[in-house]
Formats: sequence, C-alpha cells, structure tokens
Amino acid sequence: MKAPLNTLAIHSTHAPLSHSLAVFFTPLAQHARTFIAQRRQDLTTWNQRRRTRLALRELDNDALKDIGVSRAEALNEANKPFWKG
Repeated sequence: MKAPLNTLAIHSTHAPLSHSLAVFFTPLAQHARTFIAQRRQDLTTWNQRRRTRLALRELDNDALKDIGVSRAEALNEANKPFWKG
C-alpha cells in the first residue's frame, strides 16, 4: 500500500530548507567579510602612502639628507600613485 503524499513529506530525508540555506550562505558570508576586510586594509594602506608621499614632498634638503634620501629620490617616490607600493 502506498503512503499518502503528506506522510512522505513529513518523513523526507532531505535537510530542512533553513539548513540548506545556512550551508550555502555561511561560506558566502565569510568570503564577503574577508573581501570587505581586505578592501578596508587596502584603503588604509593607500591613505597612509598618500599622506607619507605628500609629507616627503614637503621635506627640505636638510631633512632629506638626515634620512639619507636625495631630492630626486624623494620626488620619484612622491610622484608615485597611491596604489603603487
């Protein structure tokens, strides 16, 4: 004798939908958090480079000599875009 359809649905071996969604979205959420954290770190690094290069451009020759950098080296570094290391 066949069981009615509603009985089959109750005794199904499939995981509940909420579990299936959690299995899918948990790794996705972790990847998103990692991606956002990496972009935040990139922005922090880029901002620091920009500020450092602006400050380097403002140093006078005596200050550059104190840190062992020529005017040409300082300008070369200061003229780099912020995204280049």
